[in-house]
Amino acid sequence: MRLLLLCTLTLGAQVTHERLLKAESEPQNWLTYGGGYSSQRYSLLTQITQGNVANLEAKWSLQDQVLGAWQSNPIVVDGIMYVTERPNDVLALDAKTGRVIWSKNLPKTYGAQVPLWGYAGHPLVFKNLLICTVGNQGSAVVAFDKTTGQEKWRALSAKEIGYSPPTLIQAGGVTQLLIFNGEGLHSLNPIDGKSYWSEPLRTAFSMAIMAPRTDGQFLFAGGHNGVSLG
Repeated sequence: MRLLLLCTLTLGAQVTHERLLKAESEPQNWLTYGGGYSSQRYSLLTQITQGNVANLEAKWSLQDQVLGAWQSNPIVVDGIMYVTERPNDVLALDAKTGRVIWSKNLPKTYGAQVPLWGYAGHPLVFKNLLICTVGNQGSAVVAFDKTTGQEKWRALSAKEIGYSPPTLIQAGGVTQLLIFNGEGLHSLNPIDGKSYWSEPLRTAFSMAIMAPRTDGQFLFAGGHNGVSLG
């Protein structure tokens, strides 16, 4: 059983698409998987050096509920850390102390099947939302209030959600949320989950893994079936 601690936190600025594009300019945060859309996984922080690394000590730890490796990166936004642990609990933590602010057991709450290799699609923070891939009918993707954990909207259906993280792009004059799962590639309005378009790009064994990427007017996605889409 996990004890939830209620605390008052100072809310930071909302996470916009423009802020995500410039994520590397905020080394105190880790706004998206890989640290930024370039996915360099490199931090510009300078507090840890060769001269002091031997003096590091543990400040807090979070006990997992089941055995198994965690598949997704923590996301850190203005002092709050969002993590996905096995089987698929999404948690918001005080990054300084490790205190749990809120948590959701997604398979239990939504009746979703846990992917064979665990959940690997890192959650996405956008404005006041934490957007997560979940699974099952009508809840392939669910958005929560990032401060309280209250559900704000749910959308799409997928028996198996795959492993690709929610991704934002700017196209057609709007911000689009891309969800790539075993059923296809989908574009949603990130504010309310309404559909913009869908493409039936199916993958073998629901192995939708890569995050879709844009280059100019082109959008690229590919999965484990020998087929890519551009």
